[in-house]
Amino acid sequence: MNRVLLVLVLLVLTACQQAQPPAEEGTLVTVHVIDNTRDQHPSVAAVAYQPGTGEWQMARTENYGEYFFYVPTGETRYAVAVNCLSGYLLQFYHLTLDETRSLSVYCQVPGSAAVGSMRALVKAGAGYDRITVFSDVEQVSDILTDDILVELSALQGQERDFAFAAYDGGTTPDEMTYLKLVRGVNLAPAADLGEVSFTAADAVSRSTVAGFSASVPSGYASAYKVRLLSAAGLGGLTLAAGDASGGQYVTLPNPVAGDLYAAQARASELSASSFREISQLKLIPATEAGAIAFELPSASFAPTATAEAFPEFKHLNTDAGDVLGYYLLSAPAGGAPTRANVSLVSSAWLAGSGADGYQTPDLRHLPGFDGTGLPSGESIWTAIVIYGNATAGELVAGPLLPAETDSSLFLNIPVSRLPGLELNQISVGAVMTIH
Repeated sequence: MNRVLLVLVLLVLTACQQAQPPAEEGTLVTVHVIDNTRDQHPSVAAVAYQPGTGEWQMARTENYGEYFFYVPTGETRYAVAVNCLSGYLLQFYHLTLDETRSLSVYCQVPGSAAVGSMRALVKAGAGYDRITVFSDVEQVSDILTDDILVELSALQGQERDFAFAAYDGGTTPDEMTYLKLVRGVNLAPAADLGEVSFTAADAVSRSTVAGFSASVPSGYASAYKVRLLSAAGLGGLTLAAGDASGGQYVTLPNPVAGDLYAAQARASELSASSFREISQLKLIPATEAGAIAFELPSASFAPTATAEAFPEFKHLNTDAGDVLGYYLLSAPAGGAPTRANVSLVSSAWLAGSGADGYQTPDLRHLPGFDGTGLPSGESIWTAIVIYGNATAGELVAGPLLPAETDSSLFLNIPVSRLPGLELNQISVGAVMTIH
């Protein structure tokens, strides 16, 4: 058994051996740790909590992936820390009981998901010469001059969706001519769909993405994307991509209740040592969708951060309306994040602290949190103010969006599946050196 698996087992055994909680101990808060956003499969991690301004302590658990604690009577604020034992992400959530008493946290354990396979014979036809097939874990593309056998991996389980996109001349959204979703496939552990062909019912239509140049500051680069999120959780299929001049997006033939379009627009200004980005995310029910319009935020926001293993973020005040909270990120520079810190701090929690700043907690004294914190060397900090038509609690209550959709505040942090969600984000970041 390798070291990571041994730590996982020991944490579960230790937590399960704790005494059962008293019936009356305050307000119950539950934390659901999942290793796969597609089917919310449970996972394990080191989970701690802080009631109000009290001491940090370990959460309890009775079931795999399910953690809980109690907020004492009279206290409304709490914080949760989740250290993903894959070794690269330490997450903090600072919330109030009014916002949520249950949250979902994504903590992937490499190699834990059960993967199966799907095969289908895609039929050639008029109006397309290329094919891309999407599952919840990968996509396969090929030139289609004759019938072709397609095989790809997918997560095992019931109700899996697969998307078959046909293109003419290339594989951009503008060149898509047909789109078919094969829904509800039972992958246990494999499935053969037989022949898949495109008919007139699969021919795509398009709708407008309005230009948003008026809300892009001078000198900023702009971009937008529209992606499909099927009702059963399939994500990753790009339906449109462009810039602030606008364009069109592919609309899904025969949408069903629960299908969503994740529409995102952003504009950014980059330098060698800092950046600023403004962005907007919308989750639009596919059965109600029409023209998509973006209006990027313009509020003032000028945070700073200290160059420490557990940075302090300062000057989080902003004139934006309906601020629900902040995402505060620090990670080593140069490639995939290792030992990264990510905090979601709700406005209500921050108001209760009486401060306009936030100190990333140092929990290295607790079991399972040793080795956390930024290493010496160059790192990057990012502060994001978030405002829109949801609360911070709703963002994390679950079920979570698929992580691979990039519809998660551009930080690869999933948010809950909330039809009609509209979030504005202003991101500021810079390079720092940890000594």
